[in-house]
Amino acid sequence: MWGFCFFIKNYYICKMNQDNIQYLKCQEPRSITLNEWVKAYYDCDIFSFPEDKFILIKEIAERTIVSKNSVIKEGRRINEQGNDTEDHLMNSIKEVLGGDFKTLGNAYPDIKGKSLLLDYPLIVDSKINKNLWEKDGMRIFYTSTPKKIIINRKKIESSYHLLFLFEHDGHGLLNGKYRVVDMNGFKYTAKGCLQEGSFTDILNHNKFIVENDRIK
Repeated sequence: MWGFCFFIKNYYICKMNQDNIQYLKCQEPRSITLNEWVKAYYDCDIFSFPEDKFILIKEIAERTIVSKNSVIKEGRRINEQGNDTEDHLMNSIKEVLGGDFKTLGNAYPDIKGKSLLLDYPLIVDSKINKNLWEKDGMRIFYTSTPKKIIINRKKIESSYHLLFLFEHDGHGLLNGKYRVVDMNGFKYTAKGCLQEGSFTDILNHNKFIVENDRIK
């Protein structure tokens, strides 16, 4: 009897291990869109940002640069400078659009809120990079499989999704160049529970609605 139980136990352990191995082998990269990610976990849609509001996004980007550069924190790493930029971006959004905007912590998205000037809520992320026109494989955008507590906290609705890209001088000081991306339809790579997009993916997407002093 003991030998039979031992056999059954080992059988299920072995089967579980094989299931896990098969699962891991199946984690091949696949191209998905941000729209699909939002639909899968939040059951909502992403809309194209309205062209008649591009001028407001231009003002937000330029205010962010002035604000960030007026409060330089010495000795901080580039990723920390990027986090600082996010805070200045949110303040600029509030100044230009009004309404209720707040940061949401780690994982996508960083900022969300509503304004009477927009028909739908606005979701915003920001990144800084040394060259906003040069393709490279560096990961600059990612999502992951959200836990239930994250889904409940972030509560993404059908909304606009924008990514603000600011160029810096190598030390975190913003040099005045920026690009704002409409992320509706953005394609990036999914593998397992992590989905990530490189700067090359962003440039290939090519839905920049505002760039420096130009509006599309």
